[in-house]
Amino acid sequence: MPTRRAFLLAAAALACLASPASATQDRILRVEGALGAKTYPGLEALLSNSVDTIVGLDIRADQAEKGISVSTEGDRFIAYLTGQGSDTQIVADGGFGFRQGAVTLEGFFSVKYAGMNQGIVTLFLERQPDASVRLSAAPVKSIPIDRLDSRIRKQD
Repeated sequence: MPTRRAFLLAAAALACLASPASATQDRILRVEGALGAKTYPGLEALLSNSVDTIVGLDIRADQAEKGISVSTEGDRFIAYLTGQGSDTQIVADGGFGFRQGAVTLEGFFSVKYAGMNQGIVTLFLERQPDASVRLSAAPVKSIPIDRLDSRIRKQD
């Protein structure tokens, strides 16, 4: 019987078939810093507010940190908060590497809503070529990950 996470990964893979985000953004936000249990909610809020847009990431995550699960499976980066109240996961298609015992996620990504399964929302990040983003002429604004506020949500 497939596990809940396996089903969510399959849903994320289907999100790859969606068209890439529009390159006509007036600016591109690039998040930099250490991803951990305290900074995950802010990143999750930013990504939720950025569906169908391009975001830049230059983050590092320690796989041994408590309160957050960070892993790689095949060519996917997966992160989510552990324990009760965890209702999202971030899945990235490529763009990750390993440096000094930590997983790094670097590059530009198209943010997609990949659906919900058993109450878990998956935000899927599809890697975009750096050159196409840089040639779009949209300015890139860097933001430290610890400055992101999890309370800021778009109003539908």
